[in-house]
Amino acid sequence: MSDTQTPPDEERRLSILNALGLTLASKLSEAKTAKAQSGIESNWTGDEEFYQGFDNANRHEFGHIPQKPLEGGGSSEPAAKPTGSTVFPNITQPYVDAAAARVGDMLLPTGDRNFAIDATPIPEMLESDMQPGQMVKMPDGQVSSIEDALKAFSKLKAEASRKAEKAQTRIDDWLTESNSHAETRKMIDDCAKLGSGVMKGPVPIKVRTRQWRTDKET
Repeated sequence: MSDTQTPPDEERRLSILNALGLTLASKLSEAKTAKAQSGIESNWTGDEEFYQGFDNANRHEFGHIPQKPLEGGGSSEPAAKPTGSTVFPNITQPYVDAAAARVGDMLLPTGDRNFAIDATPIPEMLESDMQPGQMVKMPDGQVSSIEDALKAFSKLKAEASRKAEKAQTRIDDWLTESNSHAETRKMIDDCAKLGSGVMKGPVPIKVRTRQWRTDKET
């Protein structure tokens, strides 16, 4: 075999990668087509317009706002000049903000975590109808008296509770470091305004720190 020939294993790997790439490209194309045909982006644009207070009658009054939605979900054609009142009573924004704030307060309590981890109860460990002196089978297969079983189960329960508390502390630290509450509130705001929300993260970032230290003279 010459050096220019591809080994059979490499050819098989490349064939699998190419097939996977074609499958993913096909799925992506189907998703884009379905999204365009569903009209969801037009609905999102309409929701955003009502939240901001835009419509076809008063759109020209907000031309200085660069992030204002375009008419018709992306159309750049100028709207006809209105001949009547252009007042837009914005009743959508206060209700959206109130709903988002209420949901945020329920899901993200201030100064407290919104989850708890407890040791899983194991009801099969101890039956209520057991009598003193009765022999029971332990989880490891050994047979012991009910008194010894109670002592062993108490130790297992204490160890499970200790591990559950450590797990809760670790998860709470991860959520705090990732600024989970603030990101979740952003998603809740989008859900209240558009009907759907996406939260991405945590995303690792590089942080440069400096430290000054004076070495002690030896």
